[in-house]
Amino acid sequence: VFKSFYYGYPVWTPIDKIVGYPADLCFQLISDGNHSIDVEKQVLDEDGEWQDCDTENEALDVKICNDITFKITIENNGDFPLYDIVVSDLMEDGLSYVSADPEPDDYSYDPPYHYFLWNFSGEFLPGETIEIVITAHVEGPDCSIDYNYVNAEGEDVFGFTLSDEDYCYIHAVKKS
Repeated sequence: VFKSFYYGYPVWTPIDKIVGYPADLCFQLISDGNHSIDVEKQVLDEDGEWQDCDTENEALDVKICNDITFKITIENNGDFPLYDIVVSDLMEDGLSYVSADPEPDDYSYDPPYHYFLWNFSGEFLPGETIEIVITAHVEGPDCSIDYNYVNAEGEDVFGFTLSDEDYCYIHAVKKS
């Protein structure tokens, strides 16, 4: 018998049905391995350093009426390829959308949130990363804490969906 997701035989199949004659084959049993995706969202501080502000207590102080830059990094940190990566981002309206690189495939604003969606079709190899940079304008009000939420998901070779999420918080403060 023969079984291989790679060759399109996901269930044990008699080998003579595949090659047309009985055969004695050598085979290797392997584990499923590590299938994993990681997403991180960071904000650029005044000194040009990326900050990982995952909680309200770690929120970065940002002056109202300034632009702020967020970076989303998606990594295939597993042992096998992933497919068709979808990245969704949610931003509170204490921030207003200025631009993104790459531009989102879909963007909408429905108060109190901005909604972003990116689709990266095809194969996403182990160790590969995708970077998205978003520029936003800080609206406030003073002393508000606004968050960005990101979710990234993709499918493994078996068709299972893998996902990860992250938050990034900023604290809007007066210019003075």
